[in-house]
Amino acid sequence: MKKFIAIAFILSCANEQKLRFEDINRFYIFSESDEIFIYFTLEFDKSFYNFSKLKNLNKSDDVNNLIVLLPYSSKEFLRFYKFINSNVGYRENFRRNGDFLLAIFGENYEDIRYNLFKNKNWIDSLLKLRVYNLFYKRAVYFGIDNEKKNLIRKQFEVLIDVPVGWRFLRDTIYSNKPLFTMFKLNPKRYFTLYFPNFPLNLDYETILNFKRELMEGDSIWNVKLSHRSFDKVCIDGNYRSEGNLGLFRSCIGKLANRFYFYDISILDTSFFYIIEVDAFLSRMREG
Repeated sequence: MKKFIAIAFILSCANEQKLRFEDINRFYIFSESDEIFIYFTLEFDKSFYNFSKLKNLNKSDDVNNLIVLLPYSSKEFLRFYKFINSNVGYRENFRRNGDFLLAIFGENYEDIRYNLFKNKNWIDSLLKLRVYNLFYKRAVYFGIDNEKKNLIRKQFEVLIDVPVGWRFLRDTIYSNKPLFTMFKLNPKRYFTLYFPNFPLNLDYETILNFKRELMEGDSIWNVKLSHRSFDKVCIDGNYRSEGNLGLFRSCIGKLANRFYFYDISILDTSFFYIIEVDAFLSRMREG
């Protein structure tokens, strides 16, 4: 039986690569104006989103993430307006389960540009949520490890959907300390979650100080503030550990009446592995 479980685990690690990162954050944009297409792509972070121009709407049935930018005069306007019934809006599962549509309409292309500018922050939040939801689905594609989930709940009174394949680093879960570390291979990635018994400032300097303590003298650079909200702040950057180069994300946040700090690190050049881990950690809730 143990041999079968081991074989199944190895196969699951191999199959994981079939869920391609580039399909998760790719959004196909249909617009009859090249200028509006370019304007849209310049308004958002192209290091996070992968925008592609869709030239033929007949091929849109195979697209999971679709964005349309159309004037009322377009012959394709009514084809999509019926799903939105507004100048700016979105719809999920509009043709089949799992697909996504964002539509921006207007009297003309200047009007579309204005509607885009006026709703830029909302659109950015919407697209990020879509990407994070897809990364979460990818992370738990092979299931949630309920044994580890329940162990974390018992020790820390929080619920985390730990995907199958993650393991505790040594016996950190049993250390009676307010933190634990987990890891996964291929590529090697870690996360450490810490619950201090004192309040934290949700700011850049506090996260950076926690990160430096955790790194124990290893170097970090290219550090930038990547997320700020009323209950969570994150920084991203590069690090060097024992000659190995990697990427990291560190976050401080508040969960109900207590604070937490978590650090995600990966020995790889693809930041999407960081986002995948963040996608299930950011769903942490009181247990």
